[in-house]
Amino acid sequence: MSISNDTSLLSKLQTDLHFPLAIGQRYQAQWENIDTNKKVTASSLFCDVTGEGDAQSIAAKFSGKYLLVECRMTTKGQPNSGTKLAWLQDFNIFVPVAMQVGDKPESPVKLEHVNVIR
Repeated sequence: MSISNDTSLLSKLQTDLHFPLAIGQRYQAQWENIDTNKKVTASSLFCDVTGEGDAQSIAAKFSGKYLLVECRMTTKGQPNSGTKLAWLQDFNIFVPVAMQVGDKPESPVKLEHVNVIR
C-alpha cells in the first residue's frame, strides 16, 4: 500500500508474522482502493519469510544475519510485481534486495556507499 487520497478497504488479513521473524512465517492482505471517481481496484499482497543469509553479502558494513522476505503483489489492471526484502537482524530494518515487475526478469537492488552510524 502507498500514501494516497484514495480510500482503501481491507477485506482480508491473515498473518502469523511477528518479531522476531522466523522462516515459514506468512502475511496475506486483500483490499480495495476507491479513487475520487468511485473507481474500485482490487489488490492483494502475499509475503513469506523464506530463507536467511549473511548480512555482509548485501553490504560489507552490515553485520549478523538477515532473513529473506519474498512478497508478491497483484493489482487489477496492472502487471504483478514482486519484491525481496532482507530483514537485518542486527539493525531491525528491512532493505530491498530484488524487484520484479510483470514478466520482466528479476532485478537485484545494489546498495552503494553504505555507512552504519550507531
